[in-house]
Amino acid sequence: MRQALAKTALICLICALLAIFVISETRTSPLIVETQKPSTTVVKTGDQFQQTYRVRFLDLSHRGKEIEILADEMQPDKLNFAPFEATRLEITKNKNGKEYDWDFTYTLRVINKEKGEYAIPKIKFLWVVKTLGGNEKETKVREFETEGVRIKYVSTITKEPHLDIRDETDLGTFWPYAYAFWALSVLVALLFLGYLWRELRKSSAEKTPAEQAQTRRQAYRKIERLIAEIETLGKNEPTEDSMALCVLKFMELERKLLMLELPEECNAWTAQEILGHVDKLKSGRRKATLAQLAERYAFYEKAAISGKIPRVDAGADLKNAKAIFRKLKFWGWLKWIA
Repeated sequence: MRQALAKTALICLICALLAIFVISETRTSPLIVETQKPSTTVVKTGDQFQQTYRVRFLDLSHRGKEIEILADEMQPDKLNFAPFEATRLEITKNKNGKEYDWDFTYTLRVINKEKGEYAIPKIKFLWVVKTLGGNEKETKVREFETEGVRIKYVSTITKEPHLDIRDETDLGTFWPYAYAFWALSVLVALLFLGYLWRELRKSSAEKTPAEQAQTRRQAYRKIERLIAEIETLGKNEPTEDSMALCVLKFMELERKLLMLELPEECNAWTAQEILGHVDKLKSGRRKATLAQLAERYAFYEKAAISGKIPRVDAGADLKNAKAIFRKLKFWGWLKWIA
């Protein structure tokens, strides 16, 4: 299976490199904007979070030109983020070889009586090309439109700080550009040699068993801390605030337990999307266990979004979560020795 996937990837890379040669003969945009993941996907009233747009553009000095981003037009007061409000902009500038990477990080917040799922609207980055060292600019102002981003907005249900249940993993993207036809041949040869070398040893893209074990141990420690926090809450007299906090803690616990077995991409999904994914798994003990976790996670997420906090039997739910945690740890140990 792994060899078939590697061969498919190699074919795709060769096709992409051939496409580079064709693209290099046409006028392509020397600037793109990548919409990064937000710092969180669930916010409460007044919570501030960050949304970053990575602007990647080429060094055109070899053509006697340079790209100028109209940063003044990208200030928060010049853009419409409704229903969100932009309170600050931070620009981080980097250069990697022949490519510039500028991160435009906007601090946003939302204050609205209507709860639900909102979308950060698309915005347009404006830029021009000018002569290097001169003031002459092209009369045409160019635009690059970003992608929209979904954010879940819930009412304030606890005095405790916001719990971000999303682990941020920035996978990143790449924008290839061609230099010459001979470089294409060299790259194809190197990729083929790399393919042969990779097939003779384990893929460098995969974590080593030691790294996988370390990552899993870190996840275990986070889950154990959450269990301890819920146990402490259960010893106190139940109040509206403590019950709301308990719901959030259980929601985070169920999600972290799920992510021990689900792929990383599921970390950005809603509870309903995770339920749909689990439903497609092969029948067996693993599916039954994950389905139980996903249903409880959906229950707690719905309660958090609606603002209607049910009375939670913390003792029973925690006992069940502990049993599942022991089972998942055992499965992880079996994977490690396999």
